[in-house]
Amino acid sequence: MDKLLPGLIVAALSGLTFLAYKHPKAYQKIFTWLMWSSWALIAGLLIWDFSITRTMGVMLPFVESGKIDQAVKASHELSILNLQLIVEFALCQFYLVFLVSLPLILGSEKQPPDEKSEAKNNNEIK
Repeated sequence: MDKLLPGLIVAALSGLTFLAYKHPKAYQKIFTWLMWSSWALIAGLLIWDFSITRTMGVMLPFVESGKIDQAVKASHELSILNLQLIVEFALCQFYLVFLVSLPLILGSEKQPPDEKSEAKNNNEIK
């Protein structure tokens, strides 16, 4: 599993990069879903961690004084969010936004012409 997960992550990132580069309109469609689902995942993890902290605070009066350290340690082991996961989430969000703006960065997506430049072009043709 330790070797499989990094390979799957690289394959998924490669696929997203290819999709964003070759088919930006298709990537635009899944971009919104990816952003919402990743934010929903983080919200769920935050709720989980807050509920563990709240439960531990309520349960501490019922724990024997000699076992408080063990109870606190057990509650910390159940926590999922940490600094590394938050940094990975931020990098993932940055990469998704980078991919959605890739056509603009590369200059491959043409901006719709405005009326003034269209009129100017029409006058030059005459």
